[in-house]
Amino acid sequence: MGSAICASGAATPFILTIDKAVVQAAAGTTSLSNALVQGVKDLVFKLPQLVRSPALLLVWGVYGATYTAANLVDVVAERQQASPTTHNSAKLVGTTGVNMSASLVKDVLFAKMFGKKDVVKEVSDAAKTAAKAATKRVPPATYGIFLMRDGLTIGAGFTLPQLVASGLQSTTGMEPKTAGTVAQLGTPMGMQLICTPLHLLALNMYNTPTASLTQRAQEVWATCPQSTFVRMLRFCCAYGFGGLLNKDLTARGRAYNENKYISKKA
Repeated sequence: MGSAICASGAATPFILTIDKAVVQAAAGTTSLSNALVQGVKDLVFKLPQLVRSPALLLVWGVYGATYTAANLVDVVAERQQASPTTHNSAKLVGTTGVNMSASLVKDVLFAKMFGKKDVVKEVSDAAKTAAKAATKRVPPATYGIFLMRDGLTIGAGFTLPQLVASGLQSTTGMEPKTAGTVAQLGTPMGMQLICTPLHLLALNMYNTPTASLTQRAQEVWATCPQSTFVRMLRFCCAYGFGGLLNKDLTARGRAYNENKYISKKA
């Protein structure tokens, strides 16, 4: 759990900056570049406030819970001497369930925090002053697409890197450690070619529920190329560098405990 909290915490500010910018750009409230610049400014000049913000805690909670689930499955599988197939299957199911649940809550709240808001208009000046943004209902299709996206993302973060690393070793003769690093960094990024259009489609269904199919496709494509690029960077932080840091911390923790306790018993 300590490894999960540290690894996810190190990546969270960068993930939040990109997530917030993508949601704001998809809602049309600002351009992606302006949102990113403002996010970087907040990261540099308002870090104490940012660390205490509900948005950052939401993101940290998602990835802290996901890495905790993955690490706990690893521990149980190791102690139960589970087969690789059972281990990988349990890890995929466990991390996907935790990540989907947490991400769904986070993304719906982000859509409400940073997306479009329907403003209630009244005739009198007093009513106009008192008018507030009305909360929109999140359509079921948005939930469904978020869940599909999360399943693909978790596979790219925890299951596919091992397969990609094995393929790199067999086809290129790459060293196992190097192959593992390349796969862990590259696979989550590559999956964004599929996941980012799904993510933008889900947001568009929330922001513009009555759009036609053609209009929806145009609005999604308007921010898709740049959003895909920045989300590649996002998941390079989340499951790339974050994944490598998590693995390193858990390996160090395992080595420390083996040296302190198991060797003394032996």
